[in-house]
Amino acid sequence: STARSSEATGRRRRCANGAMGAVDAFCAARSDLAQDMSPPVAAIMALTAVIQESKAGTVMGLGDELRAAADELGAYTRENAGTESSIPVQSACDTMIKFVIRSSSELLAENSFDQVKSLLIQRSNRFADRLVSSRDRLASFGHKFIGDGKTVLVHGYSRAVVSVLRLAASKGRNFEVVVTEGRPDCSGYKLAQKLTECNIPAKIIMDTAIGFVMERVDMVLVGAEGLLESGGISNRVGTFPLALVAKAHKTPFYVAAESFKFTRVFPLSQKELGDMDVRSAAVKNRDLPLPDVPGVEAVRAAAAATDGPAQTLTVQNTLSDYTPPECITLLFTDLGVLTPAAVSDELIRMYQ
Repeated sequence: STARSSEATGRRRRCANGAMGAVDAFCAARSDLAQDMSPPVAAIMALTAVIQESKAGTVMGLGDELRAAADELGAYTRENAGTESSIPVQSACDTMIKFVIRSSSELLAENSFDQVKSLLIQRSNRFADRLVSSRDRLASFGHKFIGDGKTVLVHGYSRAVVSVLRLAASKGRNFEVVVTEGRPDCSGYKLAQKLTECNIPAKIIMDTAIGFVMERVDMVLVGAEGLLESGGISNRVGTFPLALVAKAHKTPFYVAAESFKFTRVFPLSQKELGDMDVRSAAVKNRDLPLPDVPGVEAVRAAAAATDGPAQTLTVQNTLSDYTPPECITLLFTDLGVLTPAAVSDELIRMYQ
């Protein structure tokens, strides 16, 4: 984690050099070690660069600049994130802005604004470094739940999940991982590749086979795009039915996610979550990977038709769903192992 922190510091300096905009700083942060640099951490680094470049003379002015930069990042990620959710970036930006405003209020009592700004940059850099190592901390809590001879079912590619499993394997534990394909982008294959690189036995199954294999697994472990105020999560589509099947079989359902994904969102339905995580029409309707089987090309052609009877056929690309807290056993975070109810408590403390 020390090496990653040093690399993160170097990326921040490059982001701040040359008066980059928030989006440029975000892209620069993600360009190095892209597979390890999650979008939320890159967003934190981008906002730190905004503070470094800010010409604001007041805390209110700095806050306005950060909120404008957060809006810019939100718009960019919604248009360019592909099959990734924009919720994690929104959550990270909200957390960072809250951190800056709270720190400013404390520091202004004894310092000038210029001194406050300098101290904010230092604190923001330390904050970003802490976030970079957050996966290592959550793994230190989560790996203890994976014992010898266990079978773990995972869904969707998650850096946090990889960290937990990798650490458990490094402790000499022998276990097997069952990986769902993770359609529509088949991210499960990427996760399976990561596991094989760590010499962890992995087996890929169809998403629709979760009910068939559930009686053979000891636990379910997923990541999260957002840790929501309700204590539930937003994550890769298919997580909710997976949680329901696990609950029916009384199989523990664990979530591994960094605390910077806490977000003040309280969806009451799947539709509300979809409305909160707006993606561009181009992403919603773009051609996602489809299996090479009879009928697929006919369906694709019919869905693209602008006239005739084929207009009755549409293709819906749902990328995320909402899993309520009653389906979740525990959450592994860098703050510790939390119950779903504790997520609300953490958010209340964060926004007091």
